[in-house]
Amino acid sequence: MSTTEEQEIRLKINELDGDNFSLDGRRKKYIKYAILGALAILIVAGVAWYCMAWCTKPQPPKLAVHSNVSDAEVSIDEEAPYPASLKARALAAGEHLIRMDNTGFPPFETRVNLKKGENHTVHVLHVSGIGDPGPDLVVDANIPKSRVYIDGEEVGRTKTSHLTPDPGKHEIRVEQEGYQPVRIPIDLVAGKRHMVYATLTEQIQGATLLIKANVSEYVLYINGEGPIRTETNHALDPGEHKIRVEREGYSPFETSIRVDMGERHVVHATLMRIDCSSIPDLIVDANVPESRLYIDGRNVGAVGPTPHALLPGRHRIKVKREGYPPFEAEIDLAEGRCTLHATLMEPKKGCYRSCRVEPLLPDPLQPVETRAVCAGFQGNAKAPEMIEIPSGKEGADLPEGEADPHSSEDSRHGHLPGPFSLGKTEVTFEEYDRFACATGRELPRDHGWGRKRQPVINVDWNDAVAYAQWLSRKTGRQYRLPTEAEWEYAARAGSAGTYFWGDDPQSACDYANVYDVSAKKEHNYYWRGLPCNDGQKNTAPVGSYKPNAFGLFDMIGNAREWTADCWRARGKAREHGAPSQATDAACSWRVTRGGAWHSQAEHLQSAHRSKLTVHGRINSVGFRLAEDL
Repeated sequence: MSTTEEQEIRLKINELDGDNFSLDGRRKKYIKYAILGALAILIVAGVAWYCMAWCTKPQPPKLAVHSNVSDAEVSIDEEAPYPASLKARALAAGEHLIRMDNTGFPPFETRVNLKKGENHTVHVLHVSGIGDPGPDLVVDANIPKSRVYIDGEEVGRTKTSHLTPDPGKHEIRVEQEGYQPVRIPIDLVAGKRHMVYATLTEQIQGATLLIKANVSEYVLYINGEGPIRTETNHALDPGEHKIRVEREGYSPFETSIRVDMGERHVVHATLMRIDCSSIPDLIVDANVPESRLYIDGRNVGAVGPTPHALLPGRHRIKVKREGYPPFEAEIDLAEGRCTLHATLMEPKKGCYRSCRVEPLLPDPLQPVETRAVCAGFQGNAKAPEMIEIPSGKEGADLPEGEADPHSSEDSRHGHLPGPFSLGKTEVTFEEYDRFACATGRELPRDHGWGRKRQPVINVDWNDAVAYAQWLSRKTGRQYRLPTEAEWEYAARAGSAGTYFWGDDPQSACDYANVYDVSAKKEHNYYWRGLPCNDGQKNTAPVGSYKPNAFGLFDMIGNAREWTADCWRARGKAREHGAPSQATDAACSWRVTRGGAWHSQAEHLQSAHRSKLTVHGRINSVGFRLAEDL
């Protein structure tokens, strides 16, 4: 091959390679453009999907309210009214109150629940010829959600429409806790809408009364004025007041209270069915009209046919009338109704008014029995076994709760005054009888339940204090009643639970003598008992149950225990554990703690408080001693 031919071949090969290179470049460009196009399509599709999902907001709901009667006005959520029409209005999603008013027709109210994107139409059909519409009443006040009463009956809260069945005169009362109630007389006209606005002012002066009863629909009388049909607070002036709670078919409840300035006084009223044969009640009549009746030292009003519901057991009865010696008796109530006729004798010449009439029933402890009891004591009085209470900077934390005069939650951080000891058990009949025999004091009754190691009962506060003073002299020690703060600190024994053993009331029978199956079978009181059974019908010998963590027995149950404190209505224990101080008049009631053999679950709580007049002697209250270390 010649040189010329070789050069021609190389030239053709180079031309072919150039064509191939040009073709490959175009292919790469096409691929690049295809990829960019696909990416653009994906981006556009993603943006479109995002806008469809998130950019398009659903339209707010719309509502139209229409009526077949012209001149009807519509109000939505109590806003300004506007003429009813088929024209829809945009509203927020959710529930709305719809009200339509039209002269000559009763108002119409309904509630609708609107959702986004929905349109609703409410058609209101007003029918004439049915009868005259009743009056329409709307009550509002400066304090939201105040209670509204029409003629003593609660009908709801303020800013609500209330239809009254009858036109005419009515009394509107608006109440709110912490404010003076407002009473407004009004004359309602049929077919007319009435607006009432009450201005409530804070209760700065005076006191308030709250009734807590075991029945509903009761009526209340305060100082003879009533009936009052309400369960809210009642404003009272400071001083003494007579309270009466009634309900048909129940024995009325009566009590007298004394309230101080700014005090909130709670009265727990227990009404008992008259036809319940297991609940005893007493009727006391007298030959002298308008004689005053006292039951267990409490003035319950005038004698007469009114039955007085009482717990089973012994009760002291006294009937007094100016110019006559008082009639006094003691009776032992069982089941059913007992009627006692008191005869007041004409005073004899030279006989002072305090001449005592012989009791209707003899005292169960006759002199021969007293001699028999006292003959068994020999030697000197013995010091009781005391338990030193571990000191602490603060009392056990108490559970949070609503302020209640029968709960001590406000004493949850009460500092104790110093180290002290407490009786391992409650004072027994045997210990107290020794004191009574030595001092000539009246022996307390035991109702046939036994003496010896049984906890002493039927002793008043003065009896307990006198015993502590006598034993202190005999032993050279310094015994006293525990303060309320000391008692609860010792009862809890470091526990913050509802009960010192925890929060389960069903475990009570292991730790306390309570109103269980045996006690309910024996006494059949109306309140609910615990389902456990310890076999004890009444009081039990001290130390029969498990002690608390401090080694103290019967701190809960068996017998409630006197403390040194005066009763304070707001349920607060004194700071530093000291007993509350008060004048003799204000201290006529003392605090008792612990619950008893007939107590239900809520009365067994470590924080539960109760009170009893200092002269009260009942079969469920005893005491134990404390001593400073």
